[in-house]
Amino acid sequence: MAAVLVNPGVEAVIKRDALKTLNEMVSHQETKDIMISENVIEAVSPLLSDKNADVRREAVSLIGSFANSERGRQKLPVAFKGMQQQLTDEAPLVREIDAWALLRLSTSREGCELISANKLATNMVVAFIRYTNPANFSKDLHKFFSYLLEAFINITEYDNGIIPTLGTGTIAALRDILLPDYKNDFGIYLQRIQEYALKLLGNISVNHKGKDECIKEKIIDASSPFLSSEILQERIYAAFTIMSCAIHLEGKNQIVGRLDNEGNPIIIQVLSTIEIVRN
Repeated sequence: MAAVLVNPGVEAVIKRDALKTLNEMVSHQETKDIMISENVIEAVSPLLSDKNADVRREAVSLIGSFANSERGRQKLPVAFKGMQQQLTDEAPLVREIDAWALLRLSTSREGCELISANKLATNMVVAFIRYTNPANFSKDLHKFFSYLLEAFINITEYDNGIIPTLGTGTIAALRDILLPDYKNDFGIYLQRIQEYALKLLGNISVNHKGKDECIKEKIIDASSPFLSSEILQERIYAAFTIMSCAIHLEGKNQIVGRLDNEGNPIIIQVLSTIEIVRN
């Protein structure tokens, strides 16, 4: 079947159907190993740039299925150029599946290293900034952002995954997602997107330069309303981000700058009610 994929004269519908069949088969580990040995990754990678959107989508779905295999990951760099391009693909479903594939890759330390070493994180930043711009935003991007942010969370567990986000406008874009007057309509995905944004900001703030940028972009003020969220994870992520920024003197100043009618720092009072902070 791989031979069909590399034949330049094959019609798009035949390539699409062949890829669908491979996608149905790849869930079996033994079959996946055979595909790797038969160089299916190498055969499919050029199709990430195929003229037909259905072919591109099925191709990246198949590539993503190899991300949880150590042998598969070793061969995946041949697909990275196509995956970079797909992050800004004209077809929304192609972008969505590409982000899903990157998320699968980011679930291992080796995958995170591959993403950072091959500049995929830089392209992820470019895509995030591009599509959070209200001029480019559309409702069919909800799952794309969900997958992309979760992948960012994984790669920013390591310093080389944080660095590509710095000085790019990523932190400001994440801050805007937390604001009550945010213009992009995430619909039912808003709570998840905001939770991911808080977690990601917490990861970035661990880095010294990331902390400085978070303070500059007033992340403490944007995160503080979530300290009173009904959702435990949002309270935890907001508290972590604020406390991380508080290591910096200016961060401390921002925390104590908001006072109630009796002159008590509001953020500190709310932080003291969160169990994870008390302990």
